[in-house]
Formats: sequence, C-alpha cells, structure tokens
Amino acid sequence: VFVGNINQSVESLVKTSHLLAPFPEAMIDSAFFDRFHAYVPGWEIPKMRPEFFTNQYGLIVDYLAEWAREMRKRSFADAIAGARILSVSLGKPLRWPLGCAPQDLVGRRVLQVRRRGKYLLLDLSQGLLLLHLGMSGSLRFAPQAPGLPAAGAHDHFDLVTSQGTLRLHDPRRFGAVVAVSGEDDPRARKLLDGLGMEPLDPASFTWARFAAGLQARRAPIKTVLLAGKLVVGVGNICASEVLFASRIHPATLACDI
Repeated sequence: VFVGNINQSVESLVKTSHLLAPFPEAMIDSAFFDRFHAYVPGWEIPKMRPEFFTNQYGLIVDYLAEWAREMRKRSFADAIAGARILSVSLGKPLRWPLGCAPQDLVGRRVLQVRRRGKYLLLDLSQGLLLLHLGMSGSLRFAPQAPGLPAAGAHDHFDLVTSQGTLRLHDPRRFGAVVAVSGEDDPRARKLLDGLGMEPLDPASFTWARFAAGLQARRAPIKTVLLAGKLVVGVGNICASEVLFASRIHPATLACDI
C-alpha cells in the first residue's frame, strides 16, 4: 500500500516515518482509513509518539474505527444526495442477497445517507438500501468524471448514479447490500431491531436507559458492551479501556454495577 502511495522503499519509509504521521493532502480515499488495524502491528511501535497511546492498552483502535465509519458516510453523503440511479452492477455473491433485481432500483433517487451502528442506510425515493462492510469491505465514491476504473475481482457492487458511482470493494465478501421497502420491512427489522442506543446521539442515548439496561442483564459487563444490544459501537479494545479506567473487572455481572 505505501509503496503505491509514497515513492520510497519500504525500508526507507520504516526508518523515517510511521503509520500515524499526517497524511498528504492527496491521500483522501476513506477506504485507506479502514486499513489502520491491518498495518499497525507491522510497524515499530517505539518510533511512535506518546500521544498516540493511552496509559493502559496502547493504540485506541476502536475510536479510529468509529471515526472511519463516520468518514465513510460523510465522504459521499453530500455528493450522492439527490442523485438518480442509472444502473446497478453486482459481482460475486455477498453475505446476503440484494433482495431485488438490480434493474428495479434504476430511476430511484438517493435522498440521504444515514448511519445505524455499523450499517449505512441510503434512503431512496422508493425504499431503502442497507450497506454493511463486514470485515474487509470498503466504499469508494467517484464523480462521473473521471469516474472509477473498471470493476476488479473484489468489486461486488456498483451503484451508478447521475452524480457519480458508489462502489463496494470486499475481498472476503462478508459485507452486504440489501434493498428493502423501509425500516419496517421484515429483513430490515431483522438486521436493525436488535441494535442498541447510539452513544453519540442525545436523542437515542441516555444514562438512565443505559443504567436500566445494565440492571436487566446478568451477563458479564464486557459481554454486554460488545453485544451491541444495549449500546452500539463498542469494540473489544474500547470496552477494555473503559472497564480498566472504571476499575470494573470485565467478568463482573452487568446487573451488579
């Protein structure tokens, strides 16, 4: 990845920089941000500055992941709003089927892009698209000019619109794009109804609801945080950080807090 983006040898790059140095202005593809977790272990951690670490566990990877999810949404949300769908192309099967014929989406307009947990929701003039990136997926949006190159072996969904193309790249194919009639559609409810509160949304999250949810659960607190049914967006490292800072053992029953 770095040899392709920076015109230096890997040996020179490792000696003179680190992964979290400021990005060049040209490096704006949000798909790159998704690869933080894959490349951090291969870098010489002592070369990094102390402010990139916490006092307990090291890199705050979950916060970077949450930031990357929001960046994915913002990177194309404004650009695609109001666009009319011209065509839809599918590659190899993803985790779940699209749920309709690709041509059925043609002519609909993209009204807005929202986020729910790890799902991106594209509100259409008729229906809704649910996007999930799985473990290895990334999204890229390019305006009509110059557009995107021809789809490769791991490009499995192209949404071509009047304002540009949105592409899902997913080597492991654990991601999905699902077309539903709305959030009340049984397929949408199966995916979304079990999700907990959005921690950064005051309309969704309150400490009273969070406390009540803990009292109603007899599972270990870390298991509860990771499950995503009480609150979404908490990953393994984030849960460990919070519990350590709160002096709460991960095996403590949620109802005992």
